[in-house]
Amino acid sequence: MLYGVTACLTLRQAVESSLLTQCKCHGVSGSCNIKTCWRALPSLAEIGERLKRKFAVATEVISRRVGAGRKLLPASSAMGLYNEDDLIYVTKSPDYCLRDARVGSLGTTGR
Repeated sequence: MLYGVTACLTLRQAVESSLLTQCKCHGVSGSCNIKTCWRALPSLAEIGERLKRKFAVATEVISRRVGAGRKLLPASSAMGLYNEDDLIYVTKSPDYCLRDARVGSLGTTGR
């Protein structure tokens, strides 16, 4: 589980990039004299699956001073660089399924 997932790819962008173009022909016997097209959303399940795949390969980053500013860099060199449409996170979240007194979680195991 990840906490504080900072999305380079926002939810709005994920939905917008998933839009499909659908068209319908109008005319005598479907002759397509006039064609009407629009942008349509895929199913919520498809959008969710896309975000779930991105979540599974999210990159942990750390903030480092670079010149006069700060930059988010991958926490380990094994992670490689991330793109603007990848999900990144700063800290891992606790596993709320297990009891953890440090974060005040009684856990959900056995419910």
